[in-house]
Amino acid sequence: MVELPGEETRSIKSEKKMKALQYYLTVDHAVGVFSTWFGPTLKALEKLDDVQQENLLSDLKEVFNRYNRSGDDTAIIENTYLETIVNI
Repeated sequence: MVELPGEETRSIKSEKKMKALQYYLTVDHAVGVFSTWFGPTLKALEKLDDVQQENLLSDLKEVFNRYNRSGDDTAIIENTYLETIVNI
């Protein structure tokens, strides 16, 4: 892992973090937000044909349903990410 930041790296600390996003009206709303405003999803959709786009959006909906913790028709999506801090 030292190769990326270089030889002068003093330390690398990574920590798994979790954040619940509570602003989605429904899972379909979450998919709409990601496919309209989230850069990586937008870029992926731009590169795909219509069938592939529908498959990606279907997969995204499946993931959101899997991690939805709302217990009702709204969507509170549990997100886990890796925070990495490199000291040089």
